[in-house]
Amino acid sequence: MKNAVILAAGRGERLWPYGDTNAKAALSVGTRPLIQWQLDSLAEVGVERVRVVAGYLDGMVRNACALWLEANPDRMQIDFVEQKNLNGTAAAAVLGFQGLERDKQGGWIIPGDLYFHSNDLKKLLDRSKQSGVAVLVVPVPSSHVQETIRVEVEGGSIQEVCAHSRVWTPNTRRFTGIVAASQVFIETLETTPDIPTCVEIGGMAPVDRELAETLHQWLKSGETAVAVEAEEAVVDINKPWDFLEANRISTLWQTEGVQENVLADGASIDPSARIEGKV
Repeated sequence: MKNAVILAAGRGERLWPYGDTNAKAALSVGTRPLIQWQLDSLAEVGVERVRVVAGYLDGMVRNACALWLEANPDRMQIDFVEQKNLNGTAAAAVLGFQGLERDKQGGWIIPGDLYFHSNDLKKLLDRSKQSGVAVLVVPVPSSHVQETIRVEVEGGSIQEVCAHSRVWTPNTRRFTGIVAASQVFIETLETTPDIPTCVEIGGMAPVDRELAETLHQWLKSGETAVAVEAEEAVVDINKPWDFLEANRISTLWQTEGVQENVLADGASIDPSARIEGKV
């Protein structure tokens, strides 16, 4: 699977105040723009061609990718397309794949505001080879299910998709938006309805062609999708506190291999300093 599309056009209005002056994909997570971590992970699973669907403050996203390419020359081809009409994630994915050479193995769909670990992409890739379509999911507490797009998982497969549902069961998981998609699924993106139907009675869905609705229609047509539960933390940077959580997780991941203090000659740590961990 050599192709990937990163959906990075959104405004991030609920991320105030950070979203006013930052493209979400360019937010600094662990001292690096978020999208650079995503590119690292995609390179680790063998992706060679990435198309970034940009929009709001797209120059920040382009700059972050340019800096990544400087540090990783010839490792990956990165192109951009502007989503002028922000009409949904499925519509954005269609734009992205239109500019990529067709790959019979399919391609990745990656939300540009998601912080995740490459280990989960590797796991997702393995499962997609067996099933064609694999979706990364995470647990969701019953108190938060209405804030998410929930999927019902049974026997390792997704049985149902519902946005902002009031229903929670032990099989309920949250749809992260990361999909290892077959070529057939990618072609199905173009037939996504303009208004989502994967809502309960009374749900006031916006006029958007959403990836969750693509998955909903895919299942309705009799196709299958494997649910792969993340083993590492996955942070959807949607609110200000999510941004802080992503940085907390990034710090843990980057420092977990530090087992002892490593100090230069002549350096010392003042006994009065409060440090939680090794230096």
